[in-house]
Amino acid sequence: MPTVLVTLLVAWSLPGQRPPEALYCYPPCGVAGSVVQAVLAGADWTPDTKIICDDPRLGIEALGAPGPVLVPEPPYWQGIRSYLNDPPLPREMPARLTIPADMPEGPVRWRAVNACGSKGAGTFWVGRGRLVAESPENARATDAGTLPVTVFGRLGRIEETDRYRFIPPSTGMYEAEVFARRLGSDFNAVVQVRDSAGSVVAEQADTLGR
Repeated sequence: MPTVLVTLLVAWSLPGQRPPEALYCYPPCGVAGSVVQAVLAGADWTPDTKIICDDPRLGIEALGAPGPVLVPEPPYWQGIRSYLNDPPLPREMPARLTIPADMPEGPVRWRAVNACGSKGAGTFWVGRGRLVAESPENARATDAGTLPVTVFGRLGRIEETDRYRFIPPSTGMYEAEVFARRLGSDFNAVVQVRDSAGSVVAEQADTLGR
């Protein structure tokens, strides 16, 4: 009688095999018709990681290999927050983003992909008007000039504060809007506006992440 041999093939994923994750882009925004020199950041990037964009109108070109893993500086969370899952540690890659002149305002998603696939998407915002980047950390405040203006920066550790100085063109009502959540940042902002004498004009704590 012939012998029948049955072989069971089992496939599983190795713990170290994770798809690359897109985390953030800095600067996070640009105006139509411009070329932006930026850094793209993500986690679990390998040498074969490629960057693609959901919208083919936005050109993204990697200019180098991912850098070292960035470890956050102290102070660190204490109490119950210290028991939360650790966030992914990013690596940054230099890139050039080319925005066509007819690109509409709004978010554009980009992704990091390799043989393992892709996880999540980063967000780059195509805007209009004047953009101002934060000054170096040793500056007391960034001079944002007159309104309207879009200012952007990044916070490297908890308890850090960014300060921007601006001049309203006239007396009246003005609106300050935080875009961090729409850019994918897990960030609850606390915004405070003071006048030239240092008195608080308005303040808001976004405890719900809205």
